[in-house]
Amino acid sequence: AYILLDEVYRIPPYEESELFRITQALRTRYHADIILTGVSISDHELGCVCLSKENAPQMLMSEFLPYYFHGSGDLFTASFLGAYLKGQSFTQACRCAMEYTTMCMKYSFHSGQNERYGICFEPLLSDYIHLINQ
Repeated sequence: AYILLDEVYRIPPYEESELFRITQALRTRYHADIILTGVSISDHELGCVCLSKENAPQMLMSEFLPYYFHGSGDLFTASFLGAYLKGQSFTQACRCAMEYTTMCMKYSFHSGQNERYGICFEPLLSDYIHLINQ
């Protein structure tokens, strides 16, 4: 986000006001709805900030997980798009994507999935279907 704004990168954790400033600046510059993922305001939380033309910036946080799986960003994007196209609001779709991605990361970790094989989402597709139909 800082690169897109021609600004110097700042190391997290961030102040909430800084995250809202960034999303507003990106919205102004690119005339688009904005989702910033992987943001933190503390060492114990990780989440996203979403900003659509209909709403003020919304911060959606989840617990920080001390592991990472390849493809988690792709899963977030696909989950968001599916929920959004299903009729959820921009913010609801962000929340759905964050919940499903977090759920899949926990499942992958607790099932012993090697991080290098990527995030395991297939066994939880029925949970995703439930989330997008809420």
